[in-house]
Amino acid sequence: MESVNSLKLHQNFGKHIMKIVALKEHTCYCCGETIKKGEECIALFVNPSNPAKNEFDVIYTCLKCFGEEACKVRIERRKAVP
Repeated sequence: MESVNSLKLHQNFGKHIMKIVALKEHTCYCCGETIKKGEECIALFVNPSNPAKNEFDVIYTCLKCFGEEACKVRIERRKAVP
């Protein structure tokens, strides 16, 4: 398992970021590849795409993309919750 220190790449996301094991298939927010059930990935709580719902959305990124600058920028544009 990857070191928790690697999560500090996105330390501005605070407690709203988790390294998880996928319980079902997800699509990586950054590269679009499938994150398969049982694989480790990163889950981030972000502002809702529909504010009227008054819920947070969750986006998933694969570990490969998580450290890439382009992925950080894309997540920040999605307004990840501080």
